[in-house]
Amino acid sequence: TSNYGINNYKNAINQTDLRSNQSKYYDSSFYVSTVFNLPINFQNRINYCISEFISDNVNSNTNITINNALKTIFKMSKSVILSVNYDYYLPNFSNKTKFSFLDAELKYKPKSNKNLEFWITANNLFNNKFYRLTENSDYQTTIYQSNIIPRYYLLTLDFKF
Repeated sequence: TSNYGINNYKNAINQTDLRSNQSKYYDSSFYVSTVFNLPINFQNRINYCISEFISDNVNSNTNITINNALKTIFKMSKSVILSVNYDYYLPNFSNKTKFSFLDAELKYKPKSNKNLEFWITANNLFNNKFYRLTENSDYQTTIYQSNIIPRYYLLTLDFKF
């Protein structure tokens, strides 16, 4: 999947002359999933995004972002499924600050009782403390930071009537 967009606009900053601006945006993603007749399968999605700002025909700023999400599914038996998710995010290619996240989920569905399911979920296994994103445009720098919920484990019991 790919998207490409161009936006032409004019602006003035700090009471200067009117400037001609152009922003270009390109976003592409590729998704693949396996359906092996094996106990292991994969799903992977990679996103690549470029946003470029040009003022008065001079390249003022370019942001490049890469995101990869890999999911590995292990079918240990008909009753037990383990899935492991690994996300890699490079929010700005120029400063090389990257983030990695690892989550896991174990599902157990007893053969003797079709109405019960047990889940063990483990999120943020790398125990990341925050996520920070810095983006630049032709006239501003935006810094976004969010605290992340610390590593946690969750035990769930589903019962269906």
